[in-house]
Amino acid sequence: MSLRAETREDLCRRLETAEGHIRAIRRMAEEGRNCEQLLLQLRAVRAALDKASGLLLREHLDQCLRTAIAGGDRDAALAELEAVVRYLVP
Repeated sequence: MSLRAETREDLCRRLETAEGHIRAIRRMAEEGRNCEQLLLQLRAVRAALDKASGLLLREHLDQCLRTAIAGGDRDAALAELEAVVRYLVP
C-alpha cells in the first residue's frame, strides 16, 4: 500500500529538515566549529529522522496492518509488525 498524500508531504518536510541539518553540520565541520555545536546539530538530525520513522510506523500500522488484520490475515500482520519493529530497534 502506498503512502497517503498527507503522510507523503509530512515525510518529505521532515526529510528536508534533516537534510538541511546535515548540510549545516558539514558546513560547520568545514569551518572548524566546536564539538558542542556539531553534536547539537547531529541531535537535531536524529530527532528529525526519529519523527520521520514514527510517522511511517503510524502510517504502516494504520494502513497496512489494519487492512491485513481486517482481511483475516492476523498472523501475517503480526509477523510484518515484528519485522518493522526490528528496523526501528537496533
